[in-house]
Amino acid sequence: MKDTDIAYVAAFLDGEGCLSFSKTRKIYPEVFFCNTDKEVLAYIKGVIGCGSLYTQSRQASSKKERYVLTIRRKADIQKTLGMILPYLRIKKQKAIELLEMIGGKN
Repeated sequence: MKDTDIAYVAAFLDGEGCLSFSKTRKIYPEVFFCNTDKEVLAYIKGVIGCGSLYTQSRQASSKKERYVLTIRRKADIQKTLGMILPYLRIKKQKAIELLEMIGGKN
């Protein structure tokens, strides 16, 4: 895997992705990428080596199907964010905070 592939994933997360969590008794972290191009999400999944890729239900106003690549396992989130953290710009601080919440190193 090339550094350019990892940097591409980071740039995609900065622009089209989301880092989130819900907290009840446990923390439920999630990293996801959304796009109407399934191939680009399959490429990202190949680069990071984890995640679930699925088709999201189309809304009546949407002309294209929307695809989502979701990462929910803590170990996979730690691995993915650890890999792309040096290349993140916009969501870097949020990635650091998410890693700290789930006990990952940054």
